[in-house]
Amino acid sequence: MALIPTILGTLNGQSVSIYYSDGNPNGVITSQPRLKVIYDYTNDALYTCPESDIGTNSNWTAVGSNSNFQYSLSDGVTFVEVWATGAGVTIVENAAAGELTVTVPSGVDLIDVQIKMSSTALDVNNDYYILLDYAGDRGFNSAVENLLLPNVAVGSGVTGAMSRNSPVLYSTDGYANVDVGISAFGGGDGSDLEIAIKDFLIASTQQVHLKF
Repeated sequence: MALIPTILGTLNGQSVSIYYSDGNPNGVITSQPRLKVIYDYTNDALYTCPESDIGTNSNWTAVGSNSNFQYSLSDGVTFVEVWATGAGVTIVENAAAGELTVTVPSGVDLIDVQIKMSSTALDVNNDYYILLDYAGDRGFNSAVENLLLPNVAVGSGVTGAMSRNSPVLYSTDGYANVDVGISAFGGGDGSDLEIAIKDFLIASTQQVHLKF
């Protein structure tokens, strides 16, 4: 089974890929991110594994099909595309408070989350808060030293008016004076993380892209 790294994880707060000395999960690990997702390009299959069992071939589990880990969610005026290591991620919008709760069940890790919402989902100060509610203590987000921070890009929502001359842009922290930060961590079972997006009124619709 020939394996190649496809998903970034974190090691000592830095983004790293999954590497093995011989390309096999029984080999010597040269970097050990928290998120263990690997692609077998020979068989066109994804495999996942708990961090504690990464060196044991039998503990790698094949993800059956794309429908098991890539899916769409919606609540109120918020629409979310989820890419995760398993099914069961849910969302709850609280537009009055400018909050979105993303609940991640046990045994599932987030890979990529794309959020699109109407400006009515922001609070009275045009702020927006995304709570990543992880089931169970994952061993991260309990202290500043082990925060598992996604890369965050923000921008205006996609409309039908885009063109080569007037593309709809989204960017990293700082787009149109938008500030992105962490407003809470370690809640719930010990691994929750809240992302704060301040002054987020860019257009009638907004978007946030979280890449883990």
